[in-house]
Amino acid sequence: MDIPLAVKAVSADASSVMPPGKEKAEDLSAKNAIDGKVSTQWASDLGEPQNIMFDLGREIAVDKLIITWGSSHASSYNIEVSLNGSLWTGVFSTESGRGGTETVTFPLSKTRYIKLTLLKNDGAEGFRIREISVYGKKKLILF
Repeated sequence: MDIPLAVKAVSADASSVMPPGKEKAEDLSAKNAIDGKVSTQWASDLGEPQNIMFDLGREIAVDKLIITWGSSHASSYNIEVSLNGSLWTGVFSTESGRGGTETVTFPLSKTRYIKLTLLKNDGAEGFRIREISVYGKKKLILF
């Protein structure tokens, strides 16, 4: 039997980070997307596409992401998984991202790394992600 499992990413990296504003030196780095706080965010530079990648720290079976977008979300994006960070397998794709909080499910996939490739921006600034939560499954062993 499989039981749901929340997975904490250990690190995050992105193709770009919006530089801090002159008036407000806000940290907009990729690590904010996995810090457990919706009061922080990752923000990319302008331009498409952009990507953000997470290292889960170990191989685990995952099947769901909950993405909390900031003020500028991706209307078109792909999700890929990888065991080694080099060879990627697509598990989800959409051209109808709606912003806000999106729950994305895909086939259970053994992975260590997750990459979102953000293809089309639905706002006037860089892509913004407040939080990404990762969920998977763990085998329940009964004695």
